[in-house]
Amino acid sequence: MKNKDLSRLERILFALLCLVNLLPLLYSRWFPSMDGPAHIYTANIVKEILKGNMAIKEFFSLSLLVPNLTGSFLLSLLQFAFPAWLAEKLLIALILILLPVSFRYFVYSFRKKTTLLTLAIFPFTWHFLFMIGFYNYSMGLSLALFALGYYARTREACSMKEAVVLGLLTLLLAFTHVFVFAIFGIMWLALLLGDMAWFFRKTDQKTFFTAFINRYARYLIGILPGVLLSGAYLLKTAGNSVSTGTDRFLSMGEHFRWLFITRPLVIYSMEKEGVFGGIVAAVLAIWTAVSFFSPKKDAKEKKSKQFMRNFLLAGTLLVLFFYFLLPDYKAGSGGHLSLRLMIPFYVFFLAWLGTRKLPQWLQALGVAGILFSTVMLWKVHLPELRQMSLEAEALVQAGKRMPAGSVILPINAGDHWLQPNFLNYLGAENSLIILENTVASEGRIIRWADPKANLSRRFGDNLMFEDTALFDDPLVQNRVDAVIIWKADRKNREWLHFSEKMLDNFTPYDTVCADYGWIYIHKRYKPDTRTLLKWPEPVPPRSSAFFVLAEPRSGNDEFFELVKKPLIPGYKKDLIWYRFEISMYSDSMAAADSVYLTCMIENKGKTVDYDAFAVQADTFAGRYRMEYHPPFKTNEGDILKMYLWNPARKELKLLSGKGIMYAGK
Repeated sequence: MKNKDLSRLERILFALLCLVNLLPLLYSRWFPSMDGPAHIYTANIVKEILKGNMAIKEFFSLSLLVPNLTGSFLLSLLQFAFPAWLAEKLLIALILILLPVSFRYFVYSFRKKTTLLTLAIFPFTWHFLFMIGFYNYSMGLSLALFALGYYARTREACSMKEAVVLGLLTLLLAFTHVFVFAIFGIMWLALLLGDMAWFFRKTDQKTFFTAFINRYARYLIGILPGVLLSGAYLLKTAGNSVSTGTDRFLSMGEHFRWLFITRPLVIYSMEKEGVFGGIVAAVLAIWTAVSFFSPKKDAKEKKSKQFMRNFLLAGTLLVLFFYFLLPDYKAGSGGHLSLRLMIPFYVFFLAWLGTRKLPQWLQALGVAGILFSTVMLWKVHLPELRQMSLEAEALVQAGKRMPAGSVILPINAGDHWLQPNFLNYLGAENSLIILENTVASEGRIIRWADPKANLSRRFGDNLMFEDTALFDDPLVQNRVDAVIIWKADRKNREWLHFSEKMLDNFTPYDTVCADYGWIYIHKRYKPDTRTLLKWPEPVPPRSSAFFVLAEPRSGNDEFFELVKKPLIPGYKKDLIWYRFEISMYSDSMAAADSVYLTCMIENKGKTVDYDAFAVQADTFAGRYRMEYHPPFKTNEGDILKMYLWNPARKELKLLSGKGIMYAGK
C-alpha cells in the first residue's frame, strides 16, 4: 500500500478507535476504583471552598501550589457544571483521548512515514494505575509524551519561544505528577545527550562551546521551574513522611513474569487476564525481533532523526533498568513502583518500535491481535466495574440523604482491595465532612485545617471497627453527627465490644446497599429537636416469602434442594436480593466435614451466577443465614436454585428454614 493511502487509513482508524475506546464508560454510571472516590470527594470539597462554604472551610483548607493537583482541580471545575458521576466521566474521557493522541504525536516526531503501530497504544490507555484511579499519573504520562515530542521537533530551532513552551509544558507536568516528571527527566536527558552527540559531530570544534551554550542553555533554564517545584515537594514530603514497614522487592522471576504477561494490562484476575496480556507481549516480541532484520536506514529521513532513535531506545532501557532495581513498595513513599515504571517502559518501547521499519502485513496482524486482547480484557473488567458501580451509587444516595455540613465518621471494614476509599462516595454530591481523606492527609490540593480531624493519621491508615478508642476522642464525641459502618462482619469477636462502645453515643438509623452498611446518628439528635428532619425515614424494602420448609427433613443425600423458582426478568432499577435462613443438625459428621448453603441462577441449563456459604460440622446445631445478591439485571428464563450441598453424604437434619425475596433501592 502506498504511503499516502496508508496515511489516510491510519488517520481514519485512529480517530475511530479514539471513539470506540470511550464505549466502556457507557457501561456503568460510576467508574469505581481505589483512588477515584477520593478524587471525586476532594473535587467536591475544592468546589465548596471556592464557593465559600464555611462548614467545609472549618475542616479543610485549599493549597494550589503543590504537585499532583491537576486532575482534582479539573474535576472540581467540571463539578460546577455537571453532576459528580458525569464530571468524572468527562475527566476520564479526556485522559483516554490524550494518551493515544500524545503517543501518536511523539512517534511522528521521530519518523516521517506512516506506521500502524500508533494503533497499538489503545490497550495501554486502560492500564492498571488508571483503573485504580491514578488520574494524575495518567494525565502526566500524556503531558510527558507531548513535551518530549515537542522537544524532538523543535530542538534544532532552539529559539526562546520553543524553550518557553517546553518550560510551560514541564511546569504543568510537575503540577500534575512528580513521579512522571522524573520519568520525563530520564527520557529527556537521554534525548538531550543524543542531540549533543549529534551536535558535536556536526559543529566546528573552535565554535563548539559558544554554539553549545546558545543551543541548550534556553532549554535548561526553561525546565528549571518544574525541577525546582518537584525538588521542593520531594524534600518536604521526605521530611514529613513516616516510614511504615520495610521495602518490598519483586523477585527476579516475578519481574520477568510481569513482562511476559504485560502486567500493566492485568487488573482484576491474573488467571483470566494473563493470557491476553501474554498475547500483547508476544506481538511486541515478534515486532522487536523482525525490526532488527529490517532495513535500518531510510534515505528520505534526516540522519539526525535516525541517530536520535538510538537514544530513545537507550532512555527506554534505562527506565527498564530502574524497574528491576527499585522496590515495588518503598516504605514511607508508597507502592506500585514497579508498575509506575513498567507503564512508561511499554509506552516508550512501543514508540521506539513505531520508528522501526516493519512489513505492513506484520503491523496490521500485530495490531489486530492487540486489539482483540483489548476487547477480551474489557469482557473481564466491565462486569466488575458494574457491580462496584451499584455499591457506589448506594453510598452516593445515602450521602445525599444526610444534611449538608454533617460530620461523618467512616468505618470501612470491607476487605475488597479496590475499596479502601469507597466511603468517600458519600460526599460525592453533598457537602459532607468525612473524617477520612487520603488527599488531605497527604497535604496535596486540600489539607486538614484542623489537625485533630486527621483521624487516619492519629488512629491508623484505615479506620476499622477494632479502633474502639475512636469513641473516646473528643472530636468524635462532640462533633461527629453520624457513623457509617461498611461491610463489617458482625460475627467478628471485636464487633460486640465495638458496637457497645459506639451505642453509648450513637443510635441505629438506616441501612445502605441491602444491609452492606449501617448508619448510626448521634443521640443528641432527637425527633423533637427537628434537627434531622431533612433525613427521610428509612423505607424498609418490599419483601415476600420465597419458600418455607414445611416440616423437618433428614437424609444423607449429596444435595438437598430447597427452592427452584423462575425469576422475574428485567429488573433494572430495583436491587433484588434473597435471604435464606436454615437451622440444621448432625451427629454423624466429623469436625472437618462441611455443608455448603448454595445459591445459583441457571438459564437453559447453564450457570449464570453462583454463591455459597460454608458451615463446618463442629459449628452445627444452630441457625445460619446467607444473603445472595444476583446480577443486577435478570433475564428471561433465569431460574433461582437454593440447595444444601453435603459432599460427605452423612446424615443431616434440617429442622427449619425459610427464604425471603427483597426488592428495594
